[in-house]
Amino acid sequence: MTDAKSEKENRDPAKKRSIIRGVVIVFLVILLILTFFSNTIMNKSLAQVTTSAVTSGKLTERIRGNGTVEPQQSYEVTVSESATIDTIMVKKGQEIKKGDILFTLVGSTSDEITKANDSLRQANLDYQEYLLNEKQESDTQNDKIKKARESLNEAIEKRDEAIANESYNNELKNAKANAQSAKTYQSAIKEKLNTTILAIDMDDYSEAAPEYIGDIILLKGKYDDAARIYEIALESASEDADAKQAAMDEAKTAYENAKAALKESLLSQLSEVDSEIERLDSELASYEENPAVGGESISELEKSVQTKQKELEEAIQDANDKNESNKTVNDLKLEGYKAAIEKAEKELDEAKKNANSNDIVSKYNGIVGDISTKTGSKVNEGDTVMSIDITDEGYLVKIKVEGEKAKKAQKGAEVDILNNFNNDIQAELTNIKNDTVAGSKNMILEFNVTGNVDVGASLELSIPCGSGNYDTVVPKSAVYEDNKGNKFVLVTKSKSSPLGNRYYAEKVEVEVVASDETSRAVRGGISAGDYVITAASKPVSPKDQVRMKDN
Repeated sequence: MTDAKSEKENRDPAKKRSIIRGVVIVFLVILLILTFFSNTIMNKSLAQVTTSAVTSGKLTERIRGNGTVEPQQSYEVTVSESATIDTIMVKKGQEIKKGDILFTLVGSTSDEITKANDSLRQANLDYQEYLLNEKQESDTQNDKIKKARESLNEAIEKRDEAIANESYNNELKNAKANAQSAKTYQSAIKEKLNTTILAIDMDDYSEAAPEYIGDIILLKGKYDDAARIYEIALESASEDADAKQAAMDEAKTAYENAKAALKESLLSQLSEVDSEIERLDSELASYEENPAVGGESISELEKSVQTKQKELEEAIQDANDKNESNKTVNDLKLEGYKAAIEKAEKELDEAKKNANSNDIVSKYNGIVGDISTKTGSKVNEGDTVMSIDITDEGYLVKIKVEGEKAKKAQKGAEVDILNNFNNDIQAELTNIKNDTVAGSKNMILEFNVTGNVDVGASLELSIPCGSGNYDTVVPKSAVYEDNKGNKFVLVTKSKSSPLGNRYYAEKVEVEVVASDETSRAVRGGISAGDYVITAASKPVSPKDQVRMKDN
């Protein structure tokens, strides 16, 4: 009994030690498992970052900006005499050549010709009145003079009636032609308005009338660009994707609001055009109800007046010859009237020689700008009726840049046009001047543009500013800006731990000394070989622990 008890006591301590050892092993295994998974869970919660090594090398700095195409030079089309616009042969935005007809004027006479005609007619009337009314001593006995006067009076009445009829017919004809031209003009406007409204609905402005769309294409381009930039940021998981989306939404709102306002304006104009066409249709119908008045030929009647006038002259001359006392005085009077007629005829001939053509033609190759008149309008000598953008002089684009950047640009530099998809446009920096806005520190860069380009088009320009070698160059996406305007980069720093290296983001303030399309040369507390964060799966702040993206 004693031996059995002693054996049991000897066994129990060994068993206890075995149990304790097993418990410790299980605990260590569990601890190891928990440590492993906790590290994995923590890593999954960290921002995953993409990094790029800081390098040294050559960098070509550039300035980028957007500008609208303008004409280098334009001229104003004026009229040299008072007239009425008959037909407008061109429309705004149309390309024209030197010598192309821009306008036609109503009728073939100018004010000077009209005045000369009136003077000649008055001289003839004065002479005829003298012949009809001048008393001769033998009037009561001279039947030849009496009959000649009666015949002349009758011929004058017939001629004047025909002239009145012709004047009425010409006024009717011109009024009808003007109404028809005005209707044609309004119908063309209606077609352009309908086409432009459809373009707004379709979001395709290739067929829209340029004079109606304003800056809608520019706003659409800004929205499209913002949308494209946002898509790129989204695909690359850029940390500024939210800002890009906000910019896109803002551009979209501006574009949609402009579209709505433009469409409302065009619909209002369309209503006005429809009303005007309806009025012109009514006017044209009234001309059909009041036809022209017939009559004998004015030229034949004028010949008859001249014949009757000559007969009366001869009869009076015969009477004067028989009455020697009146002969000299009457001869002088006759010569005076005839001299007045000859003078009026010479003035009419001179006016006809000096009168301009009915057509107003272009002096240059160019693009039609603003048209400041319409069919049927009366214009006076010196009035401006149209502007022409002279294409032979090329085009101009202006962009506004910061003064410090502008100092790096060089006149004569060939410029890249980033939205020149067909490679058919060229641009050259020709001028650098101060911004005229009071207090502005910006500069204006002017570019000469040639090639297949339209006035009003938006061009995205990239201007080289020279090359240089730099010790620390980083991707453009690695440079951030704080709320005070200071530039900085986030450098990854590693720290050892029992489970391996851990990585942290460290803020380093830098100064940007040069930039190109993809990179920036910086100066600050970094050097070649450091790694900077270029993108992250979520926002990263200085001192945050991050995990590196697997390459």
